[in-house]
Amino acid sequence: MMHTPRPWTVTLGDKIEGAPVWWLIEGATGVVCEALYASDSDARLIAAAPDLLQCLEKLLSIVRDRERDDATILTINDAESLIAQVRGDA
Repeated sequence: MMHTPRPWTVTLGDKIEGAPVWWLIEGATGVVCEALYASDSDARLIAAAPDLLQCLEKLLSIVRDRERDDATILTINDAESLIAQVRGDA
């Protein structure tokens, strides 16, 4: 199953005593999730997820074709495992 297409946006829901209670994360086709009692930075991170995934995939396509040391190979493997997890292939 593919994720909701980007871009995702963050909208503040209700506040109690001036503190955010929930955030609404919306994508191109509607609501992705509601983040209850999350910080604004957590809500923004959730909303950035599809863009972060796309960027990581682009970076990997560039790095795979270059000479690499052991640390780079390990990082590539970690990134590929994370992408597989996100895609539901792990």
